[in-house]
Amino acid sequence: MKKKNQIIFMKKKIIIIFLIFFFNIFPVKSENCYSDAFLVKNVQIDENALSGQVARTKGIQKAVNKSFLIAINRMIINPPIVLEENFNGRDFLDFVHISSENTLPRRYIANVDFCFNSKLIREFLVKKKLQWSELISSEILMLPIWDDASGKRMWANNVLWLSSWRNFIKKTDSLIKFVILSPSISLERLLSPEAVSSRDKNVLKFAAKNAEAAQLILLFAYLDYSGEANYIKMVGELYNSDGTLLAILNETKLPIDGQLNLQVTFEKFQLEVKNLIELRWKKKNIYIPGKNNQIFVSVKINNFKEFYSIHNQIQSLEIVKDIYKIKLNDEVSTLKLSLAGSIEAFKFALKKFNYSLINNDTGYELVLK
Repeated sequence: MKKKNQIIFMKKKIIIIFLIFFFNIFPVKSENCYSDAFLVKNVQIDENALSGQVARTKGIQKAVNKSFLIAINRMIINPPIVLEENFNGRDFLDFVHISSENTLPRRYIANVDFCFNSKLIREFLVKKKLQWSELISSEILMLPIWDDASGKRMWANNVLWLSSWRNFIKKTDSLIKFVILSPSISLERLLSPEAVSSRDKNVLKFAAKNAEAAQLILLFAYLDYSGEANYIKMVGELYNSDGTLLAILNETKLPIDGQLNLQVTFEKFQLEVKNLIELRWKKKNIYIPGKNNQIFVSVKINNFKEFYSIHNQIQSLEIVKDIYKIKLNDEVSTLKLSLAGSIEAFKFALKKFNYSLINNDTGYELVLK
């Protein structure tokens, strides 16, 4: 009996030691991250060492510091920054989610999400005298189109221009929510490359609505054989969700010769488009510590069910930190909103639900377009 109790005691001791070790590495909470701006997901760890536990410690430390840099460079106006040699990203962690892990005798493999503490990150940025934005945009739809002698293509899988944009969307980590449409029979019929290339407002509006996007970017690549030399021309055009042209983001024309690497050329163009959109967004939505943007918004309603639908839509927007009901009857509702960014950014986010915001005597009125 005494021996059995000793075994039970030793097992409990081992479990306690493991838990102490685990929580010293990871502050774990069962809550959501304050914002996706402070969240770095699907971090792959694969570390080798003399023992599995040493590999785990080393792998986690490297992954936390790498993830900290990803989060910081995602937010600051002029990335990148470099960390001090003795920097410890664990000091800034809020919580961690482990999707999977495997500790082997000399190896540690894991898939982990890191959420950093928003207050500590802000203090770090203020101390470093950096400007930043932490507001994530509404969706921006990317519509790449390839045009050569055989015609225009938009949905093909074997065209480098098209596949490189799909890969770009998958790997891009940004405050900007770039999205791309998944092919389907109905979409390929309604959104043909010829229809999209026409820039018809109804076509572009349909595409934006299908993706629930506030804006869209047409991305053309043309092969030009009209002159003495052959050229490739790339153009990026930014449109509002109603199909109105807002800006020409980038326009590049290069000769096609034996030294032109199309993959590298496309990646450079993609980075230029991304950086331009990103920089504009960050500068318009710079976070100012202590500033609290509060506005009053009224909306005409037909019934309470409609009110709660609108309320939930507004509440789902990343820019809305808090929402308070000030007045509610069967004709109109007045809401007090606390915003994480500018009024312009709020107007931009509302386009997702086809709303516009207009000034009135008490603040703003929400109107369905």
